[in-house]
Amino acid sequence: MAQAKLEEADLDDANLSGANLSQADLYGAHLRGAQLDNATLVGAVITSTLMMKAKLNGAKLTDAHLRGANLDGAEMKGALMATIHLDEVRLEGANLQGANLEKASVFARGAVEGQPPRGRTPTGES
Repeated sequence: MAQAKLEEADLDDANLSGANLSQADLYGAHLRGAQLDNATLVGAVITSTLMMKAKLNGAKLTDAHLRGANLDGAEMKGALMATIHLDEVRLEGANLQGANLEKASVFARGAVEGQPPRGRTPTGES
C-alpha cells in the first residue's frame, strides 16, 4: 500500500499492523483505535487525521509530515520518528516511551498567545 491515496478513508479500528504505508496520503482519514504496530509510514502525509488511541508501537514514521493530526491517547512506544515533522499535532496522553525523535521538527503556532492553532485541527467529534 505504499503511496496509497487514503484521503478521508474510514479505517477506525482497522488492523494495519506491519503495513507498508510509505508516502501514503492520509489527509482527513479516520484511524481511531487502529492497529498500526510495526507499520511503515516513512514520508507519509498525515494531515487533519484522527488517530486517537491508535497503536503505533514500533512504527517507522521517519520523515513523515503530521499537520493538525489528533493522536490523543495513542501508543507509540519504540516508534522511529527521526526527522518527523509535527505541526499543530495533538498528543495529549500519548505514550512515546522509547520513541526516537532525533532531529524532529515541532511547531505549535498560536499556543504561545493562548490562541487555537490556525487551520483545521480535528477534535474527533462527528
